[in-house]
Amino acid sequence: MIISNNNKIIKQNNQLYSFNFKSKNVKESSSNCSEDFITYLDSLAASFKSNVISDSTINLSKINSLDIPNKRIYKDSIVRGESLSSKKNRKFIRPIKNAGIKNVIDLRDKYSSNLYSDLCETNSLNYFHLPVDSHSVPDEVIIDNLPTLIKTLDKGSTFIACAQGLHRTDIALALYYFFNPKEQEIPKMFGHVRENGFKCDDILRRINSVNNKISDEMLVNLGWNLEDYEATFEKRRFDFIAYNRFFADEMNRS
Repeated sequence: MIISNNNKIIKQNNQLYSFNFKSKNVKESSSNCSEDFITYLDSLAASFKSNVISDSTINLSKINSLDIPNKRIYKDSIVRGESLSSKKNRKFIRPIKNAGIKNVIDLRDKYSSNLYSDLCETNSLNYFHLPVDSHSVPDEVIIDNLPTLIKTLDKGSTFIACAQGLHRTDIALALYYFFNPKEQEIPKMFGHVRENGFKCDDILRRINSVNNKISDEMLVNLGWNLEDYEATFEKRRFDFIAYNRFFADEMNRS
């Protein structure tokens, strides 16, 4: 692996990827070796033991038995999937409670009823409305909600969803990874896998926009050492892209 000031180059599947943080472009050229990339991924996997201590006690067997559309389990304590607000999915609200879920994060921006929040509260689930998307929700709203998002996901026992449980859920988990100083596990971006690989433009647009507007005061509030933040952010951006490009390639081959 070759590293320069503004570029990092890794080899993956006989391709050489060059990431330029200033231009945010990804360039490819031919290579005859993928060994460096595999070594790099191994080192990433070894670092995935999170510093976050969760009090989660969810029953994974019960969760796995539920046919929630686009359901995935993250960190053995966070469940993502399609929103349970729709008529066809409301039947899963009590079962997720019985499986140990305590918190529900609703990422949808606009909806016309309090029925979902009322159903959660009726079933003794903590309901959080934390709207997220790639561009419409103001950055200031997302930044203000970051402490709640991070604190709730740190606790585990959480179901997080947008309407489909794909694109906005990816962005929310990316926000959690980038702006939580304790988090080390890179989330897999299931909603951004395409036939030609990992589509990350909308995720990075939002992440970079929040990064440009977040205040030092908020970073300190989130637990960051300001001296470490910039370098850590750049490293996480590189790791995030590299890992999810590899993940997308693996998904497309399976």
